[in-house]
Amino acid sequence: MELFADRFLRGSSSQALDLASGRRVVLREFRAAEAFRLAQWAARCAARGQTRREARPALVDFGTCAGERCFEAYAVCGDVEARGGPPAPSPIVRVTIQPREALRELAALLDDPGGSLGGVRIVALRGGRGSGRSTLLAQLAREARLRGYVPVSTPLLAAFAGSAMVPALPPGLRDEGHRLLAGRHLLVLDDDSAETAAERLARLVVQLGAAGPSAHLVITTGRGRGACCTVDMDPLSVPQLMAVARVHRRYGARVAFATASAARLAEGAPGLFLDRLRRTLLAPGRGVGRRRNATEAARPAIVQAAAVAEEAAEYRVVARQSGPVGGEGPPGPSPARAAAAAGAALA
Repeated sequence: MELFADRFLRGSSSQALDLASGRRVVLREFRAAEAFRLAQWAARCAARGQTRREARPALVDFGTCAGERCFEAYAVCGDVEARGGPPAPSPIVRVTIQPREALRELAALLDDPGGSLGGVRIVALRGGRGSGRSTLLAQLAREARLRGYVPVSTPLLAAFAGSAMVPALPPGLRDEGHRLLAGRHLLVLDDDSAETAAERLARLVVQLGAAGPSAHLVITTGRGRGACCTVDMDPLSVPQLMAVARVHRRYGARVAFATASAARLAEGAPGLFLDRLRRTLLAPGRGVGRRRNATEAARPAIVQAAAVAEEAAEYRVVARQSGPVGGEGPPGPSPARAAAAAGAALA
């Protein structure tokens, strides 16, 4: 068992566990190329990390390890049977994550963590439904890793500490996680429950034996009791929201009106904007004409086939150097249950 790239728990099997989310990931590891090719690869990964596309796994993290190796970590896509059948066709084929001021503020705290509660600083991240808090925390996990922190989710932290807050991990994995996190700077991501008190999170960090001289940062989206400061999710402007989604061209001239209307009514929340835009375009009689319904039923398979072809073309060089070292399977229904399931697979 090893802590790979200060974020992923990887054993002898083909599974890797993302400590920041508690979910399994697929790792692609290959030899580092020349400097100019490495820069091109990093720029391409950075651009892809800011986008989400239908039928394509999201790029969770990327970087270099051990000086001579590069890696890419992808979220595991669930198979058709596990999801109960093929997904409904979505009018949105690509989502682009917009820059947020809140991310810059939290990243600044990583550079100067300060400290309280024995080396643990608690920060409350406030934002309404659909404001993009979970997406921002996923971005912050990478920023923390690059700064020497180990990002870890609340359920996994509690499981490593032997808490009854989540389903128990196998003893061997729990002890190994405890050993790997001890003495490290931790970024604790509490995006699970509004009921979790910030003070309890701080005690869990101390219980792991990691507090000592190391500085730690706890980001909670709950009530923020005991937090030393608060960071608010900044709302996106209407032009920023309109740049979030790319809609399939089959929806024709109505796209511009539907996008502008959804952006004005979303009150700066990207999640609400995407939800409203989908519902508007998929409403009966408002999206594609009824005579196209039979054709649209085949769209998911067509979109997925195109995505697979694009994926193969984009990473054909990487595939020749080394294949993926991770496995695939459906993600868990929640970070807590995913942590227990992935822990059993890694044991």
